[in-house]
Amino acid sequence: MLRLESKLAHFEVRRALAARAPRLVIVRGEAGTHRRILVASALRELADLETAPLQLWFEALPRPDSLQRRSLCAVIEQAGIAVYGDASETVLRDVPYARMLQALEDHADRTRRELIWVIGTAGRMLRPNSDAQRAFAEFWARVRARSLPIRVVLLVDRHAPLPRTVRGEPIEATLIDVDLPTSLQVKRALPSWPALDRLRLVAALGRVPERLRHVDRRTRLATNLQRLVIAPEGVLHWGPLGRLKALQKPERYLGVLTALAEGAEDWGDIRARVPELAGGSTLAPYMATLEEQGWIAADRSLDARPRSRGRRYRIRDPFAGYWLHAIAAQLGRTWLESPSALWRAHGAPALERWTRAVLPMLLRERLLESEAPPLAAPARTTGALWGEGYDVPLAGTLVTGAAFYGDIVWGRRAETDDLTRLEQQVRRTRYGFGRETRLHVLVIDRPAAQELVRRAARSDDVALLALSDLF
Repeated sequence: MLRLESKLAHFEVRRALAARAPRLVIVRGEAGTHRRILVASALRELADLETAPLQLWFEALPRPDSLQRRSLCAVIEQAGIAVYGDASETVLRDVPYARMLQALEDHADRTRRELIWVIGTAGRMLRPNSDAQRAFAEFWARVRARSLPIRVVLLVDRHAPLPRTVRGEPIEATLIDVDLPTSLQVKRALPSWPALDRLRLVAALGRVPERLRHVDRRTRLATNLQRLVIAPEGVLHWGPLGRLKALQKPERYLGVLTALAEGAEDWGDIRARVPELAGGSTLAPYMATLEEQGWIAADRSLDARPRSRGRRYRIRDPFAGYWLHAIAAQLGRTWLESPSALWRAHGAPALERWTRAVLPMLLRERLLESEAPPLAAPARTTGALWGEGYDVPLAGTLVTGAAFYGDIVWGRRAETDDLTRLEQQVRRTRYGFGRETRLHVLVIDRPAAQELVRRAARSDDVALLALSDLF
């Protein structure tokens, strides 16, 4: 089992919950980053104190608003706080959010007992312009004005919208980001694995602790993926289907994501692969929802004009893309063939293709990491460059101000022609023009030709990065 929880995030959560009330704490992170585990651990520590705070935990599940209100009402009353009238009948009624929040205020004002309210999946309850969002914003403004001993913890996905203001006034909150483990943390957790297998693991499962904790470091990559993903009883066998089913018309969202996993990059490519979404603006709402909920990202070339509408779309979570690319079409075969046979025939070749597809994204993330930066310093911004006559998958600016441009040579030995081709493409872009330092980077998976190695050694603006050093 791999344990990659963030000790720093746990300390920050514990400190925020122990601080003086009123306090609003937003714990934000990608799905699967153990936000709930961190908060629950901090709450258990606080429960050991003599003056233990009253604790409420409400999960804002994807359900009709009336059921959401009834569930919240039940949670509040189970904590011994009467919301409205006879407690035995309250759950059966559709009590307004404002009335429930008023009950929390009154309880805190009357008893002066510390109260901690955790809202899981808070982005669903606090959708912009919803009744719940308006009621919560007004509730929190009153809590602050009256200095009530209430702390609220919002657990939100990285890309979920947050309540920002009430009646034009900003909402002050402590924001705690629970980051994914870095590539070097994964490397330290799997020191005996070959570097390319660690890279393939991240390409297949991402860097989400909730998934990586199932990995057995004593066995090979192939054995782990067969056991976790390919075998019908594997804990990751059904991929992202559970999350997708929470969306209306999940088959259409699944169609968009499958198209992206198979190599589509723009609207035209997606429409060509999903005919049901080819007409007019049919595709737009599905793309907007997927982007808003963090399923996909819309990238612009780093040298694009501010009003440029040119976008390339990609799946944010490598695991979702890998599952759609390599597993979804083979689900029937997983019940008929052994995991090892299916891995050899389809799983391994598909993983190799998928790793090459997501490698630019993984490299951009790696260059942003501050620990042991591959270049002279960590990157401040990363992205890609494309336009007429050039397509550079790796580019950005270091914190030192130096611009860099990179290409990937995979599956063969890098030659000086690869560097020459990169330099020619860079001349066609205005990105980084005029900067004192402009680095040309080749990422390689095997030793480069000696002539290229000597050229890199002689030049301060050429760097060779080996994948074995990066991952």
